[in-house]
Amino acid sequence: MAEFRDAVNRCEGGSKPRTPSPRIWLGAGAMTLGVGAAILGGAATAAADTTAGHASSSSNSASSSAGSASSSSAAPSAKGSSSTKATSRRNHPSSTGSAAARPRKANPARDIDAAAAVSPATGQVRESSAATTVPAAVQSATASITEPAPTAARRALAAATPALPTPNQILRDLQQFVYNVQVTVTNQVNGIRESLQVLGSDLASSLGFSREVITLPLPFGNPTLNKQFFVPAQAYVTSSITTIAMAYAQLTGTAPNFDEFFDLAKITPSVASPGKMMYVGPSNFVQFADSFELLQDKNVRVIIRSYSTDQWSLAFNALANGLQDPTKVMIATINGPIDGRDTPNGKTVIVIGIDNADGTVTINDPTRADDGQALTMTTDEFKAAWGAWSYQLVTAQLASSPSTPPPPPSTTRVVWSLPTSQQFFGGLSQALINQLDVAQDNLANLSFDLARVLGVARPDVPPPPTPADNQYGNYAANFPFWTSQPYFYERGFKGTCTLMASAAAISQLKGITAPEDIRALAQQLVDRAIESPSGVYYGKKMYNPTVGGVSFRDAVTLLNENGVNADYTKYLKGQDEVAKQAMFTALQQGQAVIVAANADVMWNAYQRRYFNRSPANVEAATADHALLVISVDLSRNMIYVNDSSVQNGQGFPMPLDDFMKAWKTGGYEMITAELQST
Repeated sequence: MAEFRDAVNRCEGGSKPRTPSPRIWLGAGAMTLGVGAAILGGAATAAADTTAGHASSSSNSASSSAGSASSSSAAPSAKGSSSTKATSRRNHPSSTGSAAARPRKANPARDIDAAAAVSPATGQVRESSAATTVPAAVQSATASITEPAPTAARRALAAATPALPTPNQILRDLQQFVYNVQVTVTNQVNGIRESLQVLGSDLASSLGFSREVITLPLPFGNPTLNKQFFVPAQAYVTSSITTIAMAYAQLTGTAPNFDEFFDLAKITPSVASPGKMMYVGPSNFVQFADSFELLQDKNVRVIIRSYSTDQWSLAFNALANGLQDPTKVMIATINGPIDGRDTPNGKTVIVIGIDNADGTVTINDPTRADDGQALTMTTDEFKAAWGAWSYQLVTAQLASSPSTPPPPPSTTRVVWSLPTSQQFFGGLSQALINQLDVAQDNLANLSFDLARVLGVARPDVPPPPTPADNQYGNYAANFPFWTSQPYFYERGFKGTCTLMASAAAISQLKGITAPEDIRALAQQLVDRAIESPSGVYYGKKMYNPTVGGVSFRDAVTLLNENGVNADYTKYLKGQDEVAKQAMFTALQQGQAVIVAANADVMWNAYQRRYFNRSPANVEAATADHALLVISVDLSRNMIYVNDSSVQNGQGFPMPLDDFMKAWKTGGYEMITAELQST
């Protein structure tokens, strides 16, 4: 499985704000020129319109002003809100000062009405019965009388002329423009830096250089004690249930109780196969993910990690470190022989010991009744069996157990081996592909940044779901759980989207609704991540404020430390329906759901849908942003998220189809979480 990319600038809401600027500073100069042209045009029109009709009475002048205002506000506009345009006319100087001076045709009905309706003392409109005394025939006749064309032209010109910007508005727009240009340059510099880092790593790999973790030559674990928690599986299809029964027995110091977990599997909805129970019959295998969910239901913290094929030393070192903690049980997914089957197959086993001095690994394997208890394998045999499942390592620990600090980081060393021709040329090809991918990301960033520099309009956001809609999750209940990522960026913390989403998830599960309390919780997670070693990236902390980004697997650890049982899952890119249904199920069960998606794909889709624009669609990008899903409304095919990176990110709407494209970029990475007491 590909690692979640941490240090990505698009995740930094403060460094790359996504709230559109309604007006850029260049627009101020254009509007000023437009006002000057409008004033000159109005003066010319007034001069051409001068006739002998200047002898109008004061009451007629008042009625002209009032009548033209009321008629213009009632007339609909073909390209905008009529009320907005009427306000512009009322506020513009030319719409009131010139009304008394310009002539018009006599209109008895309107003059009577205006004289009665406008108070000569205050000039305010008041109630009058005079209008009701005008004959209906006169009213009908006057309805067809039109104003002179120059008067209508002047009114249209006044309506189209915008108000002059204030100096403060010009200054703010100028500052925003300069800031957007600065962000554009910064993102391009960061993109070049990332490109060089990726290139250096790829070239080192193709030339045969790598860095491995050194595990101390010591025995780890306690095989003599823990081999007693063994029971053979009744059948291969339920062997995963047998594994977790043994794990729970080891955690609690009791005899394995297979029947208890087997009965639970019959009545518990499947996570891996939505719409079914975990166990549906002797012909259906109980999935590994479902068995781990059963452990969580027994108040056990479960952390699932996978490693890439070249991370054997890191995975092995993590396994050895886990065996040093007697409160933890280490479960590995391996390939191997199974009773009653001719070919090896996948299974989960309990690792109870490592002897790094003589190079052996000891396991409790429930699929081998005769020799599965305290089965000893060589390190190379175990490496081959474990590597077939991407070194998937599951750590189980009772929720009541105190959180133990992670072990100190182990030392590493650079090793070299003569690369094969396939490794060399394959590495160069991969380096070229990676450079093209990074360049594509940089161009996409540049396109988006330039679009923001030039300014966009504010969108017409769709409404939230209603109780009558076909909804997974509860929009109204989950809406409050949000905090702002730019707030932390302004204080020197880059790329905190995963931490913000984790704080929102914990708040959702614990009912923390006060914004200041959610922000305080987010600060606690930031501080904890800064001081905690990463369980994914060797030799690094979970979070570096100057770089940004937190792995989803490290986020699971932080969630578990805060009284939350969290699962990390990832799907193949062709399993969109499976991933979507798993998300629906978690929302329906009231769990908190954090997903990894590509920010550009989401934002570009948002612009296309609500701005009628066509920005670049970065289909090949990676997942670089984390957010909390709060509701899916199938009635409108919409999904709503709490996105910490944008100012309007609380309840942020997104078409579900576009969201799935953004989610797909990271392999549908998802964290589902629930309180440990449930």
